[in-house]
Amino acid sequence: MRLLFKNYNNRSTPLCDIAKKYDTDKCAIRSPRHKSKIDPGHSHPYSIFYYDFFRTQANDVLKLAEVGILNGSSLKMWRDFFPNSQIFGYDNNEEFLNKSASYNFNVAKMDIKFRSSINAALAMHAPFDIIIEDTTHMFDDQVRFIHEAVRYLNPGGHLIIEDVFKDSDHRTGKKHTPEEYIAHILPDVISQFKDVYMIHLDHANCRSPGWNNDGLLIFKHRL
Repeated sequence: MRLLFKNYNNRSTPLCDIAKKYDTDKCAIRSPRHKSKIDPGHSHPYSIFYYDFFRTQANDVLKLAEVGILNGSSLKMWRDFFPNSQIFGYDNNEEFLNKSASYNFNVAKMDIKFRSSINAALAMHAPFDIIIEDTTHMFDDQVRFIHEAVRYLNPGGHLIIEDVFKDSDHRTGKKHTPEEYIAHILPDVISQFKDVYMIHLDHANCRSPGWNNDGLLIFKHRL
């Protein structure tokens, strides 16, 4: 697993504008807002990375799954950015699911603490071209999800784990280095991917106080 670093400084992209419109914390240029218990006002530079990474596929016909949908803002962002694609949302919170369903998204319940729940939820609409995990940001949950989600990717598809800590998780003390992930992901799972890397992102407007979790894990399935 390679470790990469990218400082976007003050850069913005068209996806940043979409992300800002829907006030998702994936937005690199998100404005500071009143903090709440479920949304502390974080601003991650993911909207720059995703624009660069997926812009050549923006008009393709894809199937994208996002796990961890909060208030549905990022699902709206994906729907605008991938207008010809199917967008699916998964969460363990009934309130979040009902809210996103009211926006006409196809949603289903998933509890990533349980392998059976991950499999049952993803199997309904698999295979996917893009699967994004944005739930508890807990190391063990991320590893469990990687082990199960790989079987629901199309050849050449991408599995992305968001909110990877740049050092250690302040909640558990667990290290989030590439070596730690490799040590916990089974070799037969890793072998199914063509590319596996971790990227640490930075931006002048980066805002995740106390968390330091602006990293991504990127997995590209073999063709």
